[in-house]
Amino acid sequence: MKNKNIDTAVILAAGKGERISNTDEFVAKPLIKIFDVSLIERSIKNLINNLNIKKIYIVTGFNHEEINDHLVKLKNKLSLNVEVVFAKNWEKGNGASFLAILDKMNHQQFYLLMADHLFNNEFYNVISKYKMNNKSYLIISRTLSSLNDFNDATKVNIVDDKINDIGKSINDNNAFDTGFFILNSDQFN
Repeated sequence: MKNKNIDTAVILAAGKGERISNTDEFVAKPLIKIFDVSLIERSIKNLINNLNIKKIYIVTGFNHEEINDHLVKLKNKLSLNVEVVFAKNWEKGNGASFLAILDKMNHQQFYLLMADHLFNNEFYNVISKYKMNNKSYLIISRTLSSLNDFNDATKVNIVDDKINDIGKSINDNNAFDTGFFILNSDQFN
């Protein structure tokens, strides 16, 4: 498995989008468009173009049908190898959504990212240097963009290159969670 590129990714797209919607009608965040491209399409294209991903799993929950319909159109338009998985316990958060896909990740390393997080090409250039090595990583940032809300950001305390603490309300942080992970499925057995 060493020195092989990771070729599978999971995108969590199950949330309700409460923070982004200012009405009672919640928007399916993955379908929000920026410059006429939905967030989910942007994530898929970036994974394929920047990391040469061959298989993508999309975990849905809220507005499953609407997101699935959008993905069917994308699959046909772009000839994608995408599989949609419904997380029946999506309301319990990202952890529950992640568990919905775990059984499909058979003894492999894969990328995990959030559908509503945007990453630039420089970020993907750094990620592309990681090779399979049976370890799991949380990709962090040492700075927080002025576009992000400090109180809502997941903060991380790193000591000796290891996560010492993580959470939205920790006081002693020196990094921020980017919402992008390199994971090994064997570590979740």
